[in-house]
Amino acid sequence: QKHIESSKEEIQRNEKLLEELREELADSEESERTLQDVVALHEASIKALKKELDTATTKVAELPKLIHQVEAFKSESQGKIDEVTKELEDTKKSLKESVEVCMQQRSEIAQKDALSRENKSLAEKLQL
Repeated sequence: QKHIESSKEEIQRNEKLLEELREELADSEESERTLQDVVALHEASIKALKKELDTATTKVAELPKLIHQVEAFKSESQGKIDEVTKELEDTKKSLKESVEVCMQQRSEIAQKDALSRENKSLAEKLQL
């Protein structure tokens, strides 16, 4: 009788232990699924970061070409600026010369006009 009671108690303990082990297994399986989800998120993040790194690496590789293009454009622009500056200086010089010629012609016209008035005055005096 005692042996049967002891066996029943042992069975109950074993069933309780088995239930605890099942709960631990279920918890462990849930933890594993959670960890798998976390791993999947990290893998997706790593993939996205690698893509960003590839894009950045490509852009960095293109920088020397872009810098060269900018320097070439800068040099070309400076050449055009120098050319336009020279044309402006030439135009200013020509304009100054034209103004001097106009002033000279104006002076000559004024002298001729004065002489013409003087001649007219003399002609009027002669007629009197």
